[in-house]
Amino acid sequence: MDSSLYRAAMEGDIDALINNKDNLENKFTPNNNTVLHVATQFGHIKCAMEILNMCPSMYRKVNSRGDTALHVAAREGHSTVVQALIEYAKALNEEMENGAGTAKNMMRVANEEGDTALHEAVRNHHPVAVQLLTAEDPEFCHPANKAEETPLYLAAERGYVGLLCVILENCDAPVHGGPGGRTALHAAVVHNFEGTPYFEFFWFTFSCLFFSTTHIRANCV
Repeated sequence: MDSSLYRAAMEGDIDALINNKDNLENKFTPNNNTVLHVATQFGHIKCAMEILNMCPSMYRKVNSRGDTALHVAAREGHSTVVQALIEYAKALNEEMENGAGTAKNMMRVANEEGDTALHEAVRNHHPVAVQLLTAEDPEFCHPANKAEETPLYLAAERGYVGLLCVILENCDAPVHGGPGGRTALHAAVVHNFEGTPYFEFFWFTFSCLFFSTTHIRANCV
């Protein structure tokens, strides 16, 4: 990818990208980012959607880290782009004969570190993105990454009380494990959530999770 094309995606210059539409599919940065990765990184929603109109399969492309454009948007906290990418993939469900589950498949993609888009949104404390990703796929268990961190554990370990509430309220049976055999409940205790308005909610919900491991494993597909 030359500097002018990168700049066009970085600045959301749709006209410049349209002028190069025949070459967009095969243009990459040294880290294998596509123009869609770049546009989503800088939050250019209209530009990202125009790129997908010209190159529909680009939403599936990953960079050297294994990141999709959704990973990038979730990491940066561009919630409108996150929502647009989800809606785009949902539309493909209806248009493609084999497109069933396209949106959920996209949200469940793990990068080279084992992180999904939800891991990225939680780690970087983007509440709206977390709400969108969990509400669209409530039955997914959101398993651990290669560091043995689940999104639920990350939220508890970092003291992100609001994100804990969103995950627990939206997800049917999120996995709650962390590194070294620790759990989200251990992390919540370390952060002294007791005494907060949320503690009874946490305690009850985590207790239900601990006693439903069979249900969690059955849903972790």
